[in-house]
Amino acid sequence: MSDPHEAVRETVAEDVETTLVEGRLILPGVQTLFGFQLSVLYTTTFQEKLSSQDQAFHVASLALVAVAIALMVFPAAYHRQVTPGVVSRNFARLVNRAMQRALGLLALAMTLTMYVIIDVVFRTTVASAIGALATFAVFVGLWFVVPRRARTRRTHQEVVAEGSQA
Repeated sequence: MSDPHEAVRETVAEDVETTLVEGRLILPGVQTLFGFQLSVLYTTTFQEKLSSQDQAFHVASLALVAVAIALMVFPAAYHRQVTPGVVSRNFARLVNRAMQRALGLLALAMTLTMYVIIDVVFRTTVASAIGALATFAVFVGLWFVVPRRARTRRTHQEVVAEGSQA
């Protein structure tokens, strides 16, 4: 009987497919976020009630989301034009790096957005900064720190298991 916790290695093609599917699942939400952020620019609240700093942070957040979208779509555009029908380890690394960078930009965008929201509600830079930093910590923790720790732990367990089989 096989261990249900046993990791099974994906082929390069499966890794790329999994990453692209994950990107396709995330992309509509990111595009929706972009649309909401864009629509805020045309409200009187944005024009009249947000400080120039909050407006700048909002526009910066919008730009970060736009670049994140570009990074999420980039692998498909690249593959179709440069290596159609071929999936290499280099392409797999390119896809993974693009998705990780997109997530990093989204974490920054959400951080700026939370700063603006908290500043509008409480009108205090301290609360805005604390809320923004907490937001950043949550996103970076869940999207980068936890997965890297799990990968390190898994790699360590594989090394120990290989050593005990030798």
